[in-house]
Amino acid sequence: MAATGYGQKITVHCAPGDPEMFTRDIAAARRSSAWDTAFVILTCYSASALP
Repeated sequence: MAATGYGQKITVHCAPGDPEMFTRDIAAARRSSAWDTAFVILTCYSASALP
């Protein structure tokens, strides 16, 4: 299930015993964070290479 929060898609899961209880998918959040970090590092590196 995907939900939107502040314009971003967030992967959430419901608890098996209580379908009204939602939790984030922590593994997906970590993967997304790693890509965001790589993008920022590459952007800073390429900006520093400009004259």
